[in-house]
Amino acid sequence: MKKNKTKNGVKTECAIVIYHSVGNMLKGRYPGAKGLSEENISGQLDFISKNYAVISLKNYADFLGGSTQIPKKSCVLTFDDGLKNNYLNAFPILRQKKIPACFFPLTLPIVKSVILPVHQTSFLLAEVGAKILTDEFNQILKSDFPDYLDKFFIEGKIKKDKRYKWDAPLTANLKYSISGLPQDIKTKIINRLFSAHFSDAENFFGGLYMNFEEMKEMMAYGMSFGSHGHSHSKLSELGKDEQIKEIKNSKEILEKGLRTEIKLFSYPYGSYNEITMEILADHEYVCAITSDYGINYGKDINVFALKRMDTLDLPFKEN
Repeated sequence: MKKNKTKNGVKTECAIVIYHSVGNMLKGRYPGAKGLSEENISGQLDFISKNYAVISLKNYADFLGGSTQIPKKSCVLTFDDGLKNNYLNAFPILRQKKIPACFFPLTLPIVKSVILPVHQTSFLLAEVGAKILTDEFNQILKSDFPDYLDKFFIEGKIKKDKRYKWDAPLTANLKYSISGLPQDIKTKIINRLFSAHFSDAENFFGGLYMNFEEMKEMMAYGMSFGSHGHSHSKLSELGKDEQIKEIKNSKEILEKGLRTEIKLFSYPYGSYNEITMEILADHEYVCAITSDYGINYGKDINVFALKRMDTLDLPFKEN
């Protein structure tokens, strides 16, 4: 692929870094369900600031559209899922350091007090471990959903998806199988497992996701927001009408709640296809980030298939 150059003849590059949880998802209650610590994200942001010019995702999208220029070595910071610890732990550090970032909240938890299967899975893994959770998951498939057994039965020998490179094979394959199940089947299985291991499952929701007032405060300090879909469904597994519903609903809920246009998208599970990209274009999104590893060079790239790096991919390591 030809790499475009800036007006000075220097190749441009943009690293998009993805974060999820910052600190424990529910501090003090389930310490195993944790993300990057506040101390380490602060150190990582210092590293990034010294080695890159940190720009907003909108600024990068404008560059790709030809309306502006960016520094030759730029970086965009993104946070998926809309977890409240992003507001409590990451936002104060970003604000203090005056660093912009884009956040991609899921909208189903905003309009309905539910914990999505992707986050229930994180708590379950922290509580019982991959071996027990896998055995219980496989047993439910056998007893209640035998038609899905061949495709989604979990083994821990070889990873089924290289994007889970930071997980052990069994954990990676567990996440992969759960992500690929139809949303209704996934929800039934994970809700059953979650209720079996957490006696306070009905009261677990409080304090897990950001609300609109918190998001508006973040916007006032230069943070931006985009869509991550409505229910964290694997879009490439959905039909066109279902994909439209996921993308359109999320956009409308965020635009109404934040009173701003939503034109940036992050694919749940990094999952998309040609239909997804067509829908995004039809609904006036200007770019989308994937889970495909890499740095984005020049302008001659697909704006709906931007590569990114996990926080663990960066040279700065946790203490």
